[in-house]
Amino acid sequence: MVVDFFCVYLFWISFGLVIDGLGQPSYSGLGIAVYFICVDLSLTAMFGLSPGRAAAGIRVIRVSDGGAPGLRRAALRIALVVVTGVPGVVYWDVASIVDYFLGTSFGSARLWWDALAGTAVVRSTRWGPAPILSRTELQNLRRLYGLGG
Repeated sequence: MVVDFFCVYLFWISFGLVIDGLGQPSYSGLGIAVYFICVDLSLTAMFGLSPGRAAAGIRVIRVSDGGAPGLRRAALRIALVVVTGVPGVVYWDVASIVDYFLGTSFGSARLWWDALAGTAVVRSTRWGPAPILSRTELQNLRRLYGLGG
């Protein structure tokens, strides 16, 4: 998340400077929206990645078949992240800490934007296409999230 926030901030500042330099300061605040639409949406839709996810070795996949999320799922996921981000991250952090230290969880560590978009976050250490998951891995992922096997 730190890498993603840094990239958003850097893009926003750069975009604002360019727009101000072009004499259109009233549009300089649109940098964050432009970042999410042009950078985050395209990377998430095609590869399940963002700069932060790539740095962390994780990516977003479709739960149905393990492929990249696609435009519709990525757009829904990003919109929900933007709208409900802080409470979702706090819940996920607490659920993960409880699970780590106590070995039990009071809920799925899957965030609601992933649940609603039909996506999940998986480990992946490379750029390019999403990792190919075996039928068993996909069934286990669906079972983990209560989607049947």
